[in-house]
Amino acid sequence: MIKPWIVYLSGPITGEKHAKENFEKATKVLQTFATPQKIYVMNPYLRHPPGLTNAEYMRISFAEIDAANDVALLPGWEDSDGCNLELAYANYTGKSSFQMIDRFPDFYKEYLE
Repeated sequence: MIKPWIVYLSGPITGEKHAKENFEKATKVLQTFATPQKIYVMNPYLRHPPGLTNAEYMRISFAEIDAANDVALLPGWEDSDGCNLELAYANYTGKSSFQMIDRFPDFYKEYLE
């Protein structure tokens, strides 16, 4: 059995009116173009239950990052406290990360202009 490449998506959610679409786009791009290898995308927008505190969301996110191979940073991550915590945790635990804009610039042209 080939182990899938597991990618955790880190992107702004709180106050982001297009969060759902941004996470769906990143999921689709990764599943379609990332690699011929089987991939599993951890999408916190869809997986995390509503109504939790920020600290509770972070504990779930850290557990998912522990299970992931990589963390993919969506546009706008720099301005999100949660994303910065996720990246710091990923770095602390030795996980690699990448920016979706850098890895797939053709799909994020609106952020590069």
